[in-house]
Amino acid sequence: MQTRAFLEAVSSVGVFLLLAIPGYLFTKKKILQSRQVEGLSSVLVNFLWPAMVVDAMARVQADRELVRQAGQAAVWALIIIALGAACAWIWLKAGKIGGVPGGILLFAAAFANTGLIGMPLIRLLLGEEMLFLVSVVELVNDVLIFTVGILLIQTGCGRPRRSALGGLLSPGLAGVAIGFFLFATGLRLPEFVAKALSMAADATAPMVLFLVGAQLGEGDLRTLVRDGKAWALTALRLVLIPAAVLGLWRLCIGELTTAGQTLLLLSAMPCGSCCALFTRQYGGDWGLATRCVMLSTLCAAVTVPLWLLVTIL
Repeated sequence: MQTRAFLEAVSSVGVFLLLAIPGYLFTKKKILQSRQVEGLSSVLVNFLWPAMVVDAMARVQADRELVRQAGQAAVWALIIIALGAACAWIWLKAGKIGGVPGGILLFAAAFANTGLIGMPLIRLLLGEEMLFLVSVVELVNDVLIFTVGILLIQTGCGRPRRSALGGLLSPGLAGVAIGFFLFATGLRLPEFVAKALSMAADATAPMVLFLVGAQLGEGDLRTLVRDGKAWALTALRLVLIPAAVLGLWRLCIGELTTAGQTLLLLSAMPCGSCCALFTRQYGGDWGLATRCVMLSTLCAAVTVPLWLLVTIL
């Protein structure tokens, strides 16, 4: 069993790298320009990811146990975000890092990329049946990102704090809402619509990893590996926070169930890419935010399979 788990983890690393390498080469060789990468990112965010959410939630039948798991997932999503924020706050205090750029780092630690990276990878590693729980976690994340999260970013950029509830009106959240409606009502989509959604869902994980490689190809790897704050944030995001979640789960619940595996892996995802986008929007140190996102995404290709191995053993 342990040998099989180890081979599965190693295999997943290979999958991540093989799908990311072409994107890296395409941007390094100037086959893809920055504007084209942004266009592909827009397709991913506004079409493929919402389609995958609807596809996942339309496949499940509502029952009492699933509703219970959804409630549990929502509670744990809040706990994971709070743990990330608490760990980052202690680090910032110990390192005497002020609100600028501390708010940016706090955001990066608290909010993982549970949607664009987490959902496709959970689908790849644990199967489609767990995507419903990921959708619940992503819903909680989205609500907090556009309320508390925006305030943290504004603090980190030295701007007056004002929430941006309008950001909740996005294709991603629309996908979650449609999926929940189908789940709650038991309605079934026409077969040709379901097939189209399934095909789009299958394209999401390769597109995510291709774009991760493309974004790495756009940056300067030497500057990336020399940033001490980005390394500390990456260790916090990918190692310390999942370890705290695992310890808390063992303490409160005991055995690591399949739902527990899903939540643990989600807590081990890299920093949300919206951290860099929001920081740039509010005129903060978007270079730091981008390095945190990129470095944690790169390192996650190694740490996520290792956490998968921990959940299986």
